[in-house]
Amino acid sequence: MRRHFLPLLSALLALGSMAAAQPTSPPPSPASELPLRIKQFRDEIVVGPEGRVQSTITSAIQILRVPPTGPAGQLPINYNATLEEVEITGAYTQKADGRKIPVAPAAILTQHAPAQGLTPVYTDVEQKVIIFPNVEAGDTLVYTETRRDKQAVIPGQFMMANYPNLMLGADDSQFTLRVPKTMTLTVDSKDMNQAVSEEGEQTVYRWRFSNPRPQPRPTSPVPRPDTRPHFRVSSLASYDAFAHAYAPLALDKIVVTQAVQKQADAITQGLADPRAQARALYDWVSRHIRYVAIELGAGGFVPHDPDWTLTNAYGDCKDQAVLFAALLKAKNIPAELVLIGTSPRYDFGAVPVMSDFNHMIVWLPSLNQYADTTMGTAAFGTLPLADAAKPVVHVVREGTAMHKTPAIAPGDLTSTYTIKATVQPDRRIKIDMTTSATGGWAADLRRVGMEVQSLGPERTAAAILKLHNFQGTSGGTLDAKPTDDLTPEYAISGSVTTANAALGTNIFSGVSNALRLVDRAGDGPMGPLTNRGIRDDDDTLCYSARQTEDFAIDFTDAFKLDALPADMHLKTASIRYDTHWSKDGNVVRVHREFESNVGQPVCSGPLRAEAVAALAKIRADFSVQTRLTAADKKP
Repeated sequence: MRRHFLPLLSALLALGSMAAAQPTSPPPSPASELPLRIKQFRDEIVVGPEGRVQSTITSAIQILRVPPTGPAGQLPINYNATLEEVEITGAYTQKADGRKIPVAPAAILTQHAPAQGLTPVYTDVEQKVIIFPNVEAGDTLVYTETRRDKQAVIPGQFMMANYPNLMLGADDSQFTLRVPKTMTLTVDSKDMNQAVSEEGEQTVYRWRFSNPRPQPRPTSPVPRPDTRPHFRVSSLASYDAFAHAYAPLALDKIVVTQAVQKQADAITQGLADPRAQARALYDWVSRHIRYVAIELGAGGFVPHDPDWTLTNAYGDCKDQAVLFAALLKAKNIPAELVLIGTSPRYDFGAVPVMSDFNHMIVWLPSLNQYADTTMGTAAFGTLPLADAAKPVVHVVREGTAMHKTPAIAPGDLTSTYTIKATVQPDRRIKIDMTTSATGGWAADLRRVGMEVQSLGPERTAAAILKLHNFQGTSGGTLDAKPTDDLTPEYAISGSVTTANAALGTNIFSGVSNALRLVDRAGDGPMGPLTNRGIRDDDDTLCYSARQTEDFAIDFTDAFKLDALPADMHLKTASIRYDTHWSKDGNVVRVHREFESNVGQPVCSGPLRAEAVAALAKIRADFSVQTRLTAADKKP
């Protein structure tokens, strides 16, 4: 779900992503721009009774265009060196005239996979890098990779999902899955020409797929993967069965050791109320346990013991969840581990597979609330926006596991952006700004505050002004409140003096954007206000929220507006938007307020049509010009 705060520091200083989860989509790519095509693909998968897999994949990839930068014909193949082994054979470059140039054994390298992004990662993911010889446009890269599991993630069970990339042309792709007859699979397949047969002691599933005409890049921020060609298979027939099978791997880790009990007692000293104790434990884990992605061995699936996380003071989502649950258990507060996905998917698949879930949070049944410690900046009782209204699986040994996290309630998610500006005698404009937020937006704003404290108020302000293309400014600074106390509301203030104002300037637009940390009123909760890559009939994310802006400019005796814009009032079934302009002497004020009230996480059908029409009017209101003219001369 879209975060409300602009990617200020990540864009300029590479300090960690504050970018929107509902990003601006690039325009669709024409098929002619795609650099490769899948000429042939064969995947032969054999599953043993213990759940271990051997997969033999033969690929023939035609290079349609050699990239202007980077090595041509260098193909990395990732794998987890602890859980599986990979062998590359039969690799060669097939020239357009039919000649085959083999890959030398020394040209197949093994190396550690490079880190992705800026989040710290401890991983044993390695790469086999195939360096194909003499690669030109029109050539085909052919190779076979054989993967062998060293152990099954969930002993005796098998799960798999495949969703072909429709932006790639594919002439002939075939998948064959062989499982013991004793292993019953639940299968969901669409447009993959599925066939099932029995061969000896095996049940054999086959799928065939071709995509002769590549499709443009999807424009909708909300994927509907199960409407596209795919297959999903699982030896676990339901999400309840999946939870029950996974439970021993995680729940057995929730142990109240001597170290856990000591830490829980110290954190909750003087607190008797269970909610106060739970909040204190949540705050401590959020502030003291650093998030680090762990992909060592089975660490991508199985959490560490709580003592391990306590000792190291870092861990991934599973490690933090298990530690938090163990600390709660030490104070006799019930807790359940919860599997959730961070992608914008809001329904369960027809068949459970592990790849649906890449995150873990905690459910506190006695307090009737979920908790996610990994963000590190959210108040107790506040879920990150990406966790709201999501299908989740509670990790339980028996009983019902399928649930949904609550949608954002009206009034929980708010932002207020206030500007007070004064034209100075030298016609420069002094701007004082305050931004405050509640709910998930407060968590995002607190992250900005942490960066302010790390970089310094002047450097951070300079980065923001540069991002908004403000030049000739002076005295830019930000004042961030302390970030240690995870309160439901957070605020940042700041100030800057701009260059000389000029006649004809669209003054309110310029002043409001100088130190802007939040999106404009109306941008985000019911879909993006401006995004040419998203079509009017595309589904978008939506949620209840309120955004308020109050701008006041004292023109003193230097300028005036050529005209005071008209007010605007808009109300639909789900949206309210108001703009009010006023003038008091030399001071001109504008108040804007947007409020959405929806009970579903996706705007589609009539709700999307309602949002599109409303956003067009709001967009027009923001385009109103407020031009500066010379002030009337005093008699």
